[in-house]
Amino acid sequence: MSFIRKLILSSILFACIHSAQAGLVILGTRFIYPAEQKSIQVHLRNEGAFPSLAQSWIDDGQADSNNNQLNNLRHIPFVITPPVSRINPQTEQTLRIRYTGQELPQDRESIFYLNIKDIPAKPKVDDNLNNYLQFTFTSRLKLFFRPTKLPYPVEEAYAKVSWHAEGKRIRAKNNTPYYITYASVSIKQQDKQHFSEQTAMIAPFSEHSFTLPVNVSGSNQVYWRIINDYGGHYESVSPLQP
Repeated sequence: MSFIRKLILSSILFACIHSAQAGLVILGTRFIYPAEQKSIQVHLRNEGAFPSLAQSWIDDGQADSNNNQLNNLRHIPFVITPPVSRINPQTEQTLRIRYTGQELPQDRESIFYLNIKDIPAKPKVDDNLNNYLQFTFTSRLKLFFRPTKLPYPVEEAYAKVSWHAEGKRIRAKNNTPYYITYASVSIKQQDKQHFSEQTAMIAPFSEHSFTLPVNVSGSNQVYWRIINDYGGHYESVSPLQP
């Protein structure tokens, strides 16, 4: 079959298919669970033209994020309600996440993942249009459990990360009890900014090396931009140690 004929047949096929697209909006890109709170809320809104079914679950990143893997999710120390909800067009739904009290480290943050699957309703079609494509969309968002008695607020943690020059790499040592996510890392040489192509989330009391396109030995500062608790950006400069 020639390419042109395949293209024509594909066009005819898609002309006869109605696409049911999802329109679920999650109000937030990451969520913080302070240990002293009884629960936190996640707000969803259906911006689409059809009802949507939202399935929600939490995992710890160690297992397949497929919510059918129930055996892998039973040890998760959170309950989310409602786990399944119908959201009509242009309306909102509030999910409530509650910590069940299972033991978690108290000297550092713990990370989990909130999964929300958006399943749009079957569209109404006439008798001459019986074929349609239905897409489901799963959003996977970070959920940080933050113990009560950490020694300082997260805003003070960013400056406590130490940076070390190692040839074309910069090693960031996170000496804090917080997860810190870097959206960009760069140095400046001869008035030109050189960026690492890497982004990274550095776990508490761990380190990560960023590769740059130039040797960093002649630089004495590192420019960085992090993602804060609200999903926004905060940027600053730190000394670069040998």
